[in-house]
Amino acid sequence: MLRVVRDEFFPFLRTEIQQHCALGKFLKAANCLIPSGNLLVRAVNAIDGLPLTQGDFAHGFDFDSTMLRIAAMNLLLHGIEHPAISLMPIPSMFAQ
Repeated sequence: MLRVVRDEFFPFLRTEIQQHCALGKFLKAANCLIPSGNLLVRAVNAIDGLPLTQGDFAHGFDFDSTMLRIAAMNLLLHGIEHPAISLMPIPSMFAQ
């Protein structure tokens, strides 16, 4: 599973999804940093056990592009292609 995720899925995210999905702008630098197949299986099983619905995780923002990338992948995997997520520059949180 790790080979497919690392060598096929992530390149697909960086090319096809980036060009054809609203979430693509968050995925252009996506990389698989999972070090072992066992850890990937544990992560998949943990996520699979979450009681998520179509409306979960559809709105939000973050200050870190890496966290937005993770959110975008999560949303995409759950079939949510047009969520309201965005990168918020840190200085804007202090603006009045």
